[in-house]
Amino acid sequence: MLSKINRRLIGGQSAVNTDKAPIESKTTSEHILEFIKSNNKVTSSQLADFTELSQRRIREILSILIADEVIVKVGEYRYTHYEMKK
Repeated sequence: MLSKINRRLIGGQSAVNTDKAPIESKTTSEHILEFIKSNNKVTSSQLADFTELSQRRIREILSILIADEVIVKVGEYRYTHYEMKK
């Protein structure tokens, strides 16, 4: 499953605009998933601090993980957090 996600993040077509350089490493999504698993629920701001990526880039990656049904988005606006799909 992660290899499919990483292909989408690195070079495949995705619904997310990727004008920036491809994802910094193919393990970034794995680091994000491990962080979510260890903390149960996280915000994009917490992930940006953890990965040292911009919050915008984190949201792009999270959108792909949501589309691939690996994680779920809970809440809206400033109350949004992300959890592993059950």
